[in-house]
Formats: sequence, structure tokens, C-alpha cells
Amino acid sequence: MVPATGLRHSGFHEVNASFDAVAEINRTLTILAEFKQYFNKLLAHFRDKPEVIPVRILVVQDNTDLGALWCAFLRRRGLSSTLAGNEEEALAALASDSYDALIIEPVLSGGGGLPVTDFATYRNPDIVIIAVTKSDFFSGGSIFSLIPNARGLLRTPVRPEDIAAYVEHFSDRRDTRAQVRESG
Repeated sequence: MVPATGLRHSGFHEVNASFDAVAEINRTLTILAEFKQYFNKLLAHFRDKPEVIPVRILVVQDNTDLGALWCAFLRRRGLSSTLAGNEEEALAALASDSYDALIIEPVLSGGGGLPVTDFATYRNPDIVIIAVTKSDFFSGGSIFSLIPNARGLLRTPVRPEDIAAYVEHFSDRRDTRAQVRESG
């Protein structure tokens, strides 16, 4: 015959083990709830992020083969680029679209590039303008007083990598309003 105290002792361990199991389940549920909260915050972060649109660049170069080469290189770097071969094409492009940067030959063969820079600045006061020229006329830094938004003057021949570096450098320093647009 088993004494009554032995039964109580055995039952106590079973109840205690049940309490331990319930406590372990509660700890697991707490960890899962915390993970769910973290995961939902992470999902919300990515879901609510605005669509990032690449910097839009207008390249104005009367040597269209060279301009096309620059545009292709910029696209390979993840930048959006459009080529205009003369003043009229550039003004039409600026009138119909918005651009974040303008790469221009200020001395175009069919007309000056300066009216294009004026119109570009009128359309977008924050536009980054990079002049690329073979002319010595701007050697004293006069380009910066003629084009208020000019951020650089490069001499041809110029490597496409240098143009891309200028655009990426100056577009990173600007307010990202032009680069980030809310989707929908």
C-alpha cells in the first residue's frame, strides 16, 4: 500500500511540470508576438517607401554621335538620359518634360546654348547644369556668372565617367525631392 503522502508528492510534480510547460508555452508565445511586431514594422518600412526614380538628365550636344555615347554611358550607370542635338530640340524637351540635370555644350553650332540654360533654370530652379565645351572662351570661370546653376565646366575631349561623376556628385548634394516621387 502506498502512503497518502506519496500520492500527494507525485501529483505535485505532475502539476509543477504542467505549470513549467505552460510557462514555456507563454514564453514562446511572447517571443512569437515580439517577432510578429518586428516583422510587421519591417514590412511597413518597405511597403511605405516611395518609389525612387533615377536622376533625369538632358544632354544637349550638337555632335549627336558623341551625345548618344554619353547618354548610353549614363543609362548604364542607372541614370535616365535624353539627347537633344540642337537648341530647338533642347527647348522642346525642356518644355515637355522635367529634368534634374542638364549637360550642355554652351557653344552650339546652330545657336547658343545659353538660352537653353536660361529656360532650364526657369523650368527647374534647382537643376544641376554641367557645361562641356571645347571653347577657350569660358577659361576664366565666366561660365559660372553666365549660368547661375552651373556646377562644373569640363573640357572636351572628356571621359563619360567624368560626366557621370559630376552628375552623381551634385545630384547627391541636392534635395532629393527631384529624385523621389511618391507613387500613385
